[in-house]
Amino acid sequence: MMSPVDMHPIIITQGFHAKHEAVDIRNYDRDNNKFLHHRAIEKSRILAHGVGKKYKENYILLLGLESGYYWLYCHNTPMVPDGVIVDAGLPFGRPDLSGDGNTGYHLHLELHRRGRKTERINPLVWFADHG
Repeated sequence: MMSPVDMHPIIITQGFHAKHEAVDIRNYDRDNNKFLHHRAIEKSRILAHGVGKKYKENYILLLGLESGYYWLYCHNTPMVPDGVIVDAGLPFGRPDLSGDGNTGYHLHLELHRRGRKTERINPLVWFADHG
Protein backbone atom coordinates (compact mmCIF):
# COMPACT_ATOMS: atom_id res chain seq x y z
CA MET A 1 0.00 0.00 0.00
CA MET A 2 1.28 3.43 -0.96
CA SER A 3 0.59 6.80 0.60
CA PRO A 4 -1.86 9.03 -1.31
CA VAL A 5 0.64 11.91 -0.96
CA ASP A 6 4.43 11.93 -0.78
CA MET A 7 4.64 12.60 2.95
CA HIS A 8 5.32 10.19 5.81
CA PRO A 9 3.62 10.14 8.13
CA ILE A 10 0.54 11.56 6.47
CA ILE A 11 -1.14 14.42 8.34
CA ILE A 12 -4.91 14.11 8.70
CA THR A 13 -6.63 17.50 8.80
CA GLN A 14 -10.17 16.11 9.12
CA GLY A 15 -11.19 12.58 9.97
CA PHE A 16 -13.97 10.24 8.88
CA HIS A 17 -17.33 10.77 10.62
CA ALA A 18 -21.07 10.81 9.88
CA LYS A 19 -21.00 14.27 8.25
CA HIS A 20 -17.65 13.75 6.50
CA GLU A 21 -17.36 10.25 5.06
CA ALA A 22 -13.80 10.78 3.90
CA VAL A 23 -10.44 11.78 5.27
CA ASP A 24 -8.70 15.05 4.49
CA ILE A 25 -4.93 14.80 4.18
CA ARG A 26 -2.50 17.70 4.07
CA ASN A 27 -0.86 17.87 0.65
CA TYR A 28 1.45 20.80 1.21
CA ASP A 29 4.92 20.30 2.69
CA ARG A 30 5.44 23.41 4.84
CA ASP A 31 9.05 22.51 5.66
CA ASN A 32 10.10 22.41 2.00
CA ASN A 33 7.48 24.87 0.68
CA LYS A 34 6.14 22.52 -1.99
CA PHE A 35 2.90 20.87 -3.04
CA LEU A 36 2.58 17.09 -2.87
CA HIS A 37 1.15 15.34 -5.91
CA HIS A 38 -1.66 12.87 -5.39
CA ARG A 39 -0.50 9.29 -5.85
CA ALA A 40 -2.27 6.01 -6.53
CA ILE A 41 -2.67 3.92 -3.39
CA GLU A 42 -2.86 0.73 -5.42
CA LYS A 43 -2.55 -0.10 -9.11
CA SER A 44 -5.59 1.67 -10.55
CA ARG A 45 -7.37 2.77 -13.69
CA ILE A 46 -8.28 6.45 -14.00
CA LEU A 47 -12.03 6.22 -14.68
CA ALA A 48 -13.06 9.85 -14.83
CA HIS A 49 -12.34 13.40 -13.75
CA GLY A 50 -14.63 16.38 -13.44
CA VAL A 51 -16.20 18.94 -11.16
CA GLY A 52 -18.52 18.01 -8.31
CA LYS A 53 -22.04 19.44 -8.48
CA LYS A 54 -22.52 20.37 -4.82
CA TYR A 55 -19.17 21.86 -3.77
CA LYS A 56 -17.63 22.55 -7.22
CA GLU A 57 -14.52 20.58 -6.32
CA ASN A 58 -12.31 19.04 -9.00
CA TYR A 59 -12.17 15.28 -8.64
CA ILE A 60 -10.48 12.22 -10.10
CA LEU A 61 -12.10 8.78 -9.77
CA LEU A 62 -9.92 5.66 -9.77
CA LEU A 63 -10.78 1.98 -9.75
CA GLY A 64 -8.37 -0.11 -7.68
CA LEU A 65 -7.46 -3.08 -9.85
CA GLU A 66 -6.53 -5.31 -6.91
CA SER A 67 -9.28 -4.37 -4.44
CA GLY A 68 -12.09 -3.52 -6.87
CA TYR A 69 -12.85 -0.44 -4.74
CA TYR A 70 -13.37 3.07 -6.05
CA TRP A 71 -11.04 5.82 -4.80
CA LEU A 72 -12.30 9.39 -5.13
CA TYR A 73 -9.60 12.06 -4.86
CA CYS A 74 -10.93 15.63 -4.59
CA HIS A 75 -9.29 19.06 -4.91
CA ASN A 76 -6.88 18.20 -7.70
CA THR A 77 -6.15 18.63 -11.39
CA PRO A 78 -5.39 15.50 -13.45
CA MET A 79 -1.90 14.91 -14.82
CA VAL A 80 -2.91 11.89 -16.94
CA PRO A 81 -5.96 11.23 -19.14
CA ASP A 82 -8.92 9.02 -18.29
CA GLY A 83 -8.46 5.34 -19.06
CA VAL A 84 -4.77 5.22 -18.11
CA ILE A 85 -3.56 2.60 -15.62
CA VAL A 86 -1.26 3.99 -12.95
CA ASP A 87 0.92 1.84 -10.73
CA ALA A 88 0.79 2.23 -6.96
CA GLY A 89 2.83 5.22 -5.84
CA LEU A 90 2.81 7.04 -9.17
CA PRO A 91 1.51 10.62 -9.24
CA PHE A 92 -1.59 11.37 -11.30
CA GLY A 93 -2.98 14.64 -9.86
CA ARG A 94 -1.81 18.09 -8.77
CA PRO A 95 -3.33 19.81 -5.72
CA ASP A 96 -5.65 22.75 -6.29
CA LEU A 97 -7.97 24.96 -4.25
CA SER A 98 -11.21 23.80 -5.88
CA GLY A 99 -14.25 23.55 -3.67
CA ASP A 100 -15.17 26.03 -0.98
CA GLY A 101 -11.61 27.34 -0.65
CA ASN A 102 -11.87 27.74 3.13
CA THR A 103 -9.91 24.69 4.15
CA GLY A 104 -6.61 25.30 2.38
CA TYR A 105 -4.70 22.76 0.36
CA HIS A 106 -5.66 19.20 1.20
CA LEU A 107 -6.63 15.92 -0.41
CA HIS A 108 -10.20 14.85 0.30
CA LEU A 109 -10.05 11.05 -0.07
CA GLU A 110 -13.10 8.80 -0.25
CA LEU A 111 -13.26 5.02 -0.58
CA HIS A 112 -16.35 3.30 -2.01
CA ARG A 113 -17.15 -0.38 -2.25
CA ARG A 114 -18.62 -1.09 -5.70
CA GLY A 115 -19.04 2.67 -6.19
CA ARG A 116 -22.16 2.95 -4.04
CA LYS A 117 -22.28 5.99 -1.76
CA THR A 118 -24.07 3.96 0.90
CA GLU A 119 -21.03 1.72 1.16
CA ARG A 120 -18.34 4.24 2.02
CA ILE A 121 -15.38 2.91 3.92
CA ASN A 122 -13.02 4.83 6.16
CA PRO A 123 -9.76 4.94 4.16
CA LEU A 124 -7.72 4.84 7.40
CA VAL A 125 -9.30 1.50 8.31
CA TRP A 126 -8.46 0.21 4.83
CA PHE A 127 -4.86 1.45 5.24
CA ALA A 128 -4.57 -0.37 8.59
CA ASP A 129 -5.91 -3.60 7.10
CA HIS A 130 -3.63 -3.43 4.04
CA GLY A 131 -0.50 -2.14 5.77
